[in-house]
Amino acid sequence: MPMKRLVLSLILALLTWVSATTRAEALSCTASMVSPVVFSGLDILTGGSVDASSTLSVTCTVNSLDGLVGSLLTITICPNIGQGSGGSSSGVRRLASGGNLLNYNIFQDSNRTVPWGHASFPALGTVPAMTLQVTVPPLLQTNQASVSRDVYFRLAGSQQTAPPGTYQSNFTGSPDTTISIGLGLLGCAGLLSQSTTADFIVRAVIDKNCTVTTQSVNFGSVGFLSSNIDQSGQVRVTCTLSTGYSVGLGVGAFTPTTRRMTRSSSFIVYGLYRDNGRSQGWGDTAGTMPTGTGTGLTQNYTVYGRVPPQATPPAGTYNDTVAVTVTY
Repeated sequence: MPMKRLVLSLILALLTWVSATTRAEALSCTASMVSPVVFSGLDILTGGSVDASSTLSVTCTVNSLDGLVGSLLTITICPNIGQGSGGSSSGVRRLASGGNLLNYNIFQDSNRTVPWGHASFPALGTVPAMTLQVTVPPLLQTNQASVSRDVYFRLAGSQQTAPPGTYQSNFTGSPDTTISIGLGLLGCAGLLSQSTTADFIVRAVIDKNCTVTTQSVNFGSVGFLSSNIDQSGQVRVTCTLSTGYSVGLGVGAFTPTTRRMTRSSSFIVYGLYRDNGRSQGWGDTAGTMPTGTGTGLTQNYTVYGRVPPQATPPAGTYNDTVAVTVTY
């Protein structure tokens, strides 16, 4: 009798294993990121963060399972997203352009507060679970069901010194996108688990760019124009790293040192200069403009103004508007 019980136990174990194998083979799933992940409208000089999003879609197909036709099958999906080809550091993912890097991350929520991680890279964050249910079809038939979840991306701010270029991270196969799939209560960790992948690319393009702000040159209130009146202002230029540029001050119909402030038909002659000694006029042609190379940070240029001695026109407020042009 003891020997018969042993043989029976072996037969039951074998039948259970065959049933598990049949269920695993009857389930197949595919996954994809339904839209490209591109940080569009990126102006790195503003220093602000930039957001993007996509949707992860998973579709599962179920064939007929012996003895389970018509039953509702629960499928658990655990989408692991790794660090990508750009790598990561201290839980922050990177986009790469040659040896240059940009920081970004992937999140589970629209507020970008809960990082989306990978079981093999716990520093990146946790792995959310997705579930779907599908009815087991009759023999020789299939049923299909899909589930999707939004995926949120954020390019970190305060990266103004990153040089222009195309930055990218590729998520290709395992372990970058390991979409674990399982049946029933055991979920992704169960005996019937399998996996698929969802390849995608994250990209950001930094174009050459410059911005400019100014501080006016105010000569103040004066009486007779019998001697030099000197004042200064500023031009503040911010250009992307390694971007060469020049800064021109428009002269209109005049020269850099014979500009005119006007009031009705009266005028006052003045000049704008690149140097404190007021010997190098500042205009908008080659040889009269300062040049520089961007650092990603603001670079200041002092505008030296002078009203030379001249006949004093009628009293009043005289002004001129000068166009500042940054060419890069």
